[in-house]
Amino acid sequence: MKGGTQAREGLLRAEAARSELEPVAAAAAGLGEVEVRLAGYQKATAKRDEALSRVASERAAMEEAEAAGSPRPFWQDPGFWSGAGGGLSLAIALGALGGGVAAALRVVMALAAVSAFGWSAWVANRWVGGLEGAERRARRRRVIDDWEQKVEAQYGRDAAPVQAAMAAAGVQNLGELKEALSRLSDADAVVAEWKRRLAEWEATPEASGAKEEKQKLEKERVELEAAMSEQVGGFVRDARSVQSEIQRLEAEASAPVSAPARPAKPRPSGAEPLRGLLERAAAELGGTPSGAGRALAGKASQALSGLSFQRFSAVQVDDRGGLHAVVGGRPTPAMTLPPADRDLVYLSMKLALLEQALSATKSVAVLDDAFAGLSDGARRFAARLLKQMARGGQLLHATGDAAFKEAADHTA
Repeated sequence: MKGGTQAREGLLRAEAARSELEPVAAAAAGLGEVEVRLAGYQKATAKRDEALSRVASERAAMEEAEAAGSPRPFWQDPGFWSGAGGGLSLAIALGALGGGVAAALRVVMALAAVSAFGWSAWVANRWVGGLEGAERRARRRRVIDDWEQKVEAQYGRDAAPVQAAMAAAGVQNLGELKEALSRLSDADAVVAEWKRRLAEWEATPEASGAKEEKQKLEKERVELEAAMSEQVGGFVRDARSVQSEIQRLEAEASAPVSAPARPAKPRPSGAEPLRGLLERAAAELGGTPSGAGRALAGKASQALSGLSFQRFSAVQVDDRGGLHAVVGGRPTPAMTLPPADRDLVYLSMKLALLEQALSATKSVAVLDDAFAGLSDGARRFAARLLKQMARGGQLLHATGDAAFKEAADHTA
């Protein structure tokens, strides 16, 4: 079933990465045909920019014409009055002189009068032309303003879907939207690939047989737990702890029996191994045996919980230096435990002391094969624990056990 587990884990990771892009997926769904929408948006943007450029050039030309200013009114222009006055004076003089002036001179005077009046008329006409030009520019400005509004309105309608997609995806421009859509496409491809792998695995005969066997075993496990629950009143121990207990009982049964078993009696402090271990820890760390035991209790609790498969949850040390193992939330004196469990408590405290010594002194520790009596699962846990302890120094373990070989950095 490991192949299927790996495929499912890969699919879960791919789907988790895909779920982070859900806003982008919603934006893409709102666009519909993404490529067509993006091409239309680019075309509308280019058309809008071109129109706004023409509007800007038109306005610049009008502003330049307005900067020159409109001509003064003709009645305020000295040139108008000069021409009108000169023409009138020549006309009066020509009438006063009458026939006393030569014909050629009268022609000259008449032409001069006409030219003078013509100049005044030109000045007046220029003012009128200026007024007409200002009116034309005003009409042109209104036309340009209306055109600009129509261009912006049309662009708003054409670009609205893409702009809404940008807002939904949380991006600022078209380039970021394309990049987000590309990431979405890659994530979809990864999900599809893991689904394909999982489907291929499920289609194999080995996987089908394994799934059927697993379902059968699961059904049997449920039936066994129900039967055990009826027999023992609702308390069911963990399968690993049961296996460890069976191995311990088999080991005790195979040991030679020299005399009838008697209740265990506490030995003197000088000969009792657990008490002796705390005394040596106090000599190593300084302080009292109870203080040294409390300093080691945290790490020892982790080790004991793993080695016993959670049968024991912690190690406690009282004020007199007595060791207790916590079972089901209640502390039990270590001296009252079966020999195999006392060995686990001793081993856990010894490992905690070893780890503290390695981290404090950065020295080298040498271990013999002290884990041979443990189950396979406990030995593998001990191997991981030793690997973690070796971070503070160097640890040499003399064993041929394959469980420790897998966790070792170097083997010889």
